[in-house]
Amino acid sequence: MKYQEGTVDINGLKIHYYRTGGDLPPVVLNHGALDDGRCWPRLVKALEMHYDLVLPDARGHGLSDSGAGEYSSQARAADLIGLIETLGLEKPVIGGHSMGADTSLCAAVNRPDLIAGFIMEDPPSSASRWPRG
Repeated sequence: MKYQEGTVDINGLKIHYYRTGGDLPPVVLNHGALDDGRCWPRLVKALEMHYDLVLPDARGHGLSDSGAGEYSSQARAADLIGLIETLGLEKPVIGGHSMGADTSLCAAVNRPDLIAGFIMEDPPSSASRWPRG
């Protein structure tokens, strides 16, 4: 798999991401705690011909800045929203595993107008605090 790589300035941090690119519908996949954006190789291989996959390193993970101890769901969701806006992604589907699922859900609750939908894999129990509907 060959990725494009980039870094964007969001909320005072440098957020690193990998991207498959192409003029395809965007999907942003958010990793779980203690991982990074490259944790999806089999899924990327299965989807890269159909979607522009964007794989960010969350604050404090991979090649992104640390976040100076602020790792709340709201802070990570603000980073995700900033990434979507900065990259000019039009109505992406967002999703993630564990911590990334929580990040995606929080972003979806805060900015439902920005996304087409979201996918959660193994969300943490804390995700239950977000409203359903």
